[in-house]
Amino acid sequence: MKLTYGLQQGSHGWVAALASEQGLRSVSLPQPSPERALDNLGKELDRAVQDDGAFAGFFRRVEAYFNGQPETFAEDLPDPDLGTDFQRRVWSALRTIPYGETRSYGWVAEQVGVPQAPRAAGRAIGSNKVVLVVPCQRVIGASGDLRGYGAGGLGVKQRLLDLEQTGKKGAVTVS
Repeated sequence: MKLTYGLQQGSHGWVAALASEQGLRSVSLPQPSPERALDNLGKELDRAVQDDGAFAGFFRRVEAYFNGQPETFAEDLPDPDLGTDFQRRVWSALRTIPYGETRSYGWVAEQVGVPQAPRAAGRAIGSNKVVLVVPCQRVIGASGDLRGYGAGGLGVKQRLLDLEQTGKKGAVTVS
């Protein structure tokens, strides 16, 4: 499998992405350094070739998103070989949550046909490596409380939700 990665400094920090010929495999949120952004891509980076130009459109959409413009990343597809069948079903459900809205883990479990398994849905959400494209930040607890966000912690999750709900630009760099 051929892997490529791209790296770009935007107004909110360094962002990196890794993809196969079939789609995105990993994405970093803005980081304070290029090394931190690349570290977020995981071990597959060792087998990848850099091609920043291949990610130009994606990086423009990321920049627009962090500048408060509604962005769905509809053009950016995750690699269909990523994850288990259950994880892919969960991630597909997340992509239906509209920009600026949230859903509960229970809602996600219902969408994938296992309403009794919101925790399993939560574990699948937690294994998402294609943040923003698969908007895991839009999933919250049934009571409206924030639950885990492996891509940067609850503070980052809250800032992403605030950005989407108010359109206010704000630093979402993970430090």
